[in-house]
Amino acid sequence: MITYKFRLYPTKEQEEKLLETLEICRQTYNYLLSRIRKSDKVPSRLELQAELPNLKKEKPELKKVYSKVLQMVLYQLYSNLKALSKLKKKVRKLENCVIKENGSKPLFITNLDSKS
Repeated sequence: MITYKFRLYPTKEQEEKLLETLEICRQTYNYLLSRIRKSDKVPSRLELQAELPNLKKEKPELKKVYSKVLQMVLYQLYSNLKALSKLKKKVRKLENCVIKENGSKPLFITNLDSKS
């Protein structure tokens, strides 16, 4: 497979449009994250995706961004949350691990309890 890299040199107008799109994506990401945090039960990605058309009606600035872009923002949010969840599980496992020095050799003692 051959890949190509292209460097873009946008005009001032194009650069402003790109920055505006990035800002709208950032605001949407933060809004959706706050919705997830406020809810008792975490809504599925598809449930929130189904609400995007209504959100576009509520916030007219979202009409400046293609719907596929907003769907990718939502997908990225859930991917980040999934990765964070995995990282937290690893940290919990490491918290149960105790490092003890025995002479010059470190020994790792882990809790093999079924709860962890």
